[in-house]
Formats: sequence, structure tokens, C-alpha cells
Amino acid sequence: MNLFTEIGVLPELAAVLTELGYTAPAPIQEKVIPALLTGDTDRICLAQTGTGKTAAFGIPLVQLVDVQNRQPQALVLCLTRELCLQVATDLSRFGRKLNGIKVQPVYGGSPDPAFLRHHVIGGPQGGWSLHAGALGNTHRTP
Repeated sequence: MNLFTEIGVLPELAAVLTELGYTAPAPIQEKVIPALLTGDTDRICLAQTGTGKTAAFGIPLVQLVDVQNRQPQALVLCLTRELCLQVATDLSRFGRKLNGIKVQPVYGGSPDPAFLRHHVIGGPQGGWSLHAGALGNTHRTP
């Protein structure tokens, strides 16, 4: 049995993780993934660079997206354009076998708000700003 499936990850997502070179969940992933998958989403996770934080939140995020719902379902805020692109790439890789997962990085200087038609969004501060509770109501921040 795949060690990721033991903590609640779907088999098809666990297979993708194996293809990507993940052999076992990192300590932060072992703690965070099961909690997020069961709805305990009020979390602050601190860990050093390179310890698996993106996968810790990204795997459950991708797994919990309802591909039948064509509305945005997640917003990931990143501090820099580079981190935004890295997170978007990781999320796309995690969800590549889950049909219908769309990831769109949005950052300062990126094109119009067509990203709102996608499911998973990553963007650093200074790019797009969304009003709480109304994803359709956007404005550009200066």
C-alpha cells in the first residue's frame, strides 16, 4: 500500500506522487494532510524551506476540488511571482490525473481576470485582489 493512501490521499493522486518521486509523506505532510482532508482547515504550519509545505497543503487542496463545480474553489496567496509560479506548477502536477483540475497563476502584470473561471489560483501580493465573499468582484491593486 502507498504510504500516502494510508493518510487519506486518493489512490490516483498517490500514484501521481509516486511518479513525481515522493516515496513517503514528510513529517509536516503526515500531520497536515489528514487534518485538511477531514475539514480541520484552520491551520498555521511552520517548517523550514524544502520540507514539503507546498505538498502538505497542495495535495488536500487538489483532492478536495469538486471538478463538477466550475467556480473558483481555492485561492493560494504567495509572496513573490517566483513562488506563485512554483506553487502553481506543483499544484498542476499533483492534479494532472484528476480530470478538470485547473491552476492559474496570477500576479502583478498578468492578463485580465479570466482566471476566475478556473478552480485553483495562486497569486502574490500586489497582483489581483479579491473582495471577501465575492470572487466575481475583483479590482487591480496599485
